[in-house]
Formats: sequence, C-alpha cells, structure tokens
Amino acid sequence: MGIWEELRREEFWNWLPETGGEFFDACFDMAPETIGPGERRQSHGRVGYLLSGSAVLTAEGAARDAEKGTLFGAKDSRTALETELYARTPCTVFWMDGAILRSVCYSACWFHARFCKEAEAYFRKMGRGSGAP
Repeated sequence: MGIWEELRREEFWNWLPETGGEFFDACFDMAPETIGPGERRQSHGRVGYLLSGSAVLTAEGAARDAEKGTLFGAKDSRTALETELYARTPCTVFWMDGAILRSVCYSACWFHARFCKEAEAYFRKMGRGSGAP
C-alpha cells in the first residue's frame, strides 16, 4: 500500500478520492517525512498531520501528547500556530504549506474547500481557539 492510500484510510481524509493526493501534492507541497525517535521538527508555518507514531507537540508554551490522526500547526483555518514536534516513537508526518488554510489554490478545487471545512471542524473540536497546540 502506498502512502496516499494509507492517508486515505484515515478518518480525517476518507473523503479524498484516489486522485486527490496528486492535487494536494501539487497545490500544497504536501509531502511525507519520517522522523526518528528523539528528533524534533518545527512547523515553520506548515500544517502537519501525524500519520503514524506518537509525539509531543509544543506551541505557545503548552505541550500535549499527539497520536496518529493529529492535525497541528494552526489554531483555526485562518491562523498559523508555530509548533514543535518531538517524536517519542518513529513518526510519519504529512507536511502541507500553511497557506492551504488561508488562500484559495489556483485550481479552486473542491478538495481545498473540503480540507478547510474538515480542518476548521477539527480545530474547533480540539478547542484550539484557546491557543493550545
């Protein structure tokens, strides 16, 4: 199974059609990264999705545990949240250009609108308006 198929099996991404990965990759510089245990990564304005592993996310002085299925790097669909990921176990993170949440892509694809809707609902559910990572 390829990485895009694995991503599409996730509840957050199950709406993405088979060809959706190609669009996201082209429009949002969406790319997976494997991060070893004990390694750290900064979001640098990117949005991340933890596809596998466990980590600690730190932002604005607050830390929280993160498991597979965690979206991070933004407070809501308009506001980036600089976040540090510390990998407890081997992690696979899908990184996306943070502009994915703040601007319409040149294709104006429905994938983008749906992603923003899903991300907004996710952040609202997680209480990110409070500034938690």
